[in-house]
Amino acid sequence: MNHLLGWIVPTDSLVTPGVYCAVSMTAALLVGISKAGFGGGVGALATPLILLILPAPTALALTLPMLLGCDVFTIRHFSREWDRTAFRAIFPWMFGGLFLGLALLVAFARSGGRGDLWIRFAAGASVIGLTSLSLLPGRFAAPRRRTTAPPSRPTAAAVGLVCGITTMVAHAAGVLLNLFLLRRRPSPASFVGTSTRLYLSFNALKVPLFVAASPLAGRAFLTWTTFGHSLWLLPAGWMGVTIGARLHRSFTPDGHRTTVTVLLLVSGVYLIASSWLALAR
Repeated sequence: MNHLLGWIVPTDSLVTPGVYCAVSMTAALLVGISKAGFGGGVGALATPLILLILPAPTALALTLPMLLGCDVFTIRHFSREWDRTAFRAIFPWMFGGLFLGLALLVAFARSGGRGDLWIRFAAGASVIGLTSLSLLPGRFAAPRRRTTAPPSRPTAAAVGLVCGITTMVAHAAGVLLNLFLLRRRPSPASFVGTSTRLYLSFNALKVPLFVAASPLAGRAFLTWTTFGHSLWLLPAGWMGVTIGARLHRSFTPDGHRTTVTVLLLVSGVYLIASSWLALAR
């Protein structure tokens, strides 16, 4: 029994095996539902959940294979429709942001600081502010019709760099990325298809960067052990993707947009509250 638990529960777990299993499976289910139903933004809540039961380096490393597996499951449901223009505009900037995020991740690990909490706080504040502005009439409002024009280069650069940094440091790029895509008024299928391709690309790119972070930071991040601990969570992720895909088909375009906007606001509030409470300790 103890040998089996060793394959499932990391040795540095902060809670009992039963609590660990319940929380980690809930997080995997939430990630799957979020990715297939709402473009992944709500999945930002999964990382704080995992951080409740594991130290930060282990939590980030264990979550990555789970996210990558859910991306693979999701793309099978949304293999055709996606926004190539938005993808090409933001991809190179997110790629650059990954390396900035790696530098921050290593610096945080070496110093023992809590900079990742400040990044999550800033990401949450940005999302709430930008989402609120998009709901107001005037020049900040989102367009009323679907657009296929390339986004402005400054917008793509700013969003891409921030998303690259936040996805590397806290797996929290989905909230801001969803807001960026929503402003293009995509169909629900295009919205999820585009976001999933971006997540799949960058979660795959993060694997060697997390492996490199271990010797650079002098502490273990992604190892074969943490990879093994994440494998048993994949069935819960697959179940979440299945549920999310069914939910997705039940939404009209306006209903989907409204739901994702509400969830963005909830996610932003949660990121602010959870990071602020942790910083206040």
